[in-house]
Amino acid sequence: MLQRSFQRIINSPLPLLILGGASLFVYFLLGFLTRNLLGGELDTLLSRFPESSFFISNDSFLLFWFLIQFLLIYSPVAFQRRLLEGFQIVLALLATFGVFYLKDLVCQKPIFQKYFKEVFSNKIFLAYLSFILFFFSNFSIIVNDLTLYLENYDGMYLKKEAQEAMFWIRENTEEESIILSSLETGNLIPAFSIRQVYLGHGHQTAQFGRKASETERFFQKNNDDGKIAFLKENKIDYLFLGPKEKELIQFNPEEKNYLKKVFSNNQATIYKVNY
Repeated sequence: MLQRSFQRIINSPLPLLILGGASLFVYFLLGFLTRNLLGGELDTLLSRFPESSFFISNDSFLLFWFLIQFLLIYSPVAFQRRLLEGFQIVLALLATFGVFYLKDLVCQKPIFQKYFKEVFSNKIFLAYLSFILFFFSNFSIIVNDLTLYLENYDGMYLKKEAQEAMFWIRENTEEESIILSSLETGNLIPAFSIRQVYLGHGHQTAQFGRKASETERFFQKNNDDGKIAFLKENKIDYLFLGPKEKELIQFNPEEKNYLKKVFSNNQATIYKVNY
């Protein structure tokens, strides 16, 4: 029960990651905060949006919302990350006012009036600029996904032979069977085999840190008594050896009389544990 309570701990990301995730909205937000801290009011800006008066009486409301929620997401509670819900709303509102403030500030500069006024009055240019500023993060994500696809990244593109081995587990093992594998493979096995793994997703594995260390020791140490005791204590029924496990393992399972090969192809081998 104590370990389950630990799994419910969801801490907030670092402040720089939160603000960085807001991208350029943060810069517009800073524009708003700068103006406010210098004593400026938003009456002129608010007059452009009369329909907003029903939920914003003055800029203090938005500032308090931003500051209080920012403090709440780092308060000493187990569910910090859940308090991020709705934070993007106040960021967007503050950033919107910041856009108009920065626009008014820049437009007053003589150099802008002389060189850039006609450029920024061009709607096509503004459309391209908006795309670059606000959609570049999406573009970078697409490029990253294409890179993973071209490199056949194992975490996203499972080999057919490895998938075949996981389906074999589903069709040829008891529902209560427990499978031992590496962390990466343990994240995938339940999806295809509908079987429990000893080590899997960090938030879904009780005592994750201890199990990760024990699994690493199992693959690296050639101590039969220790391995048998480990397998018995945790009631492990099958050992899955795929590409990730073969990178870790430092012993030959074919030489162990407590491991019996029951499935093999060119990507994965499955051993049944005989206590």
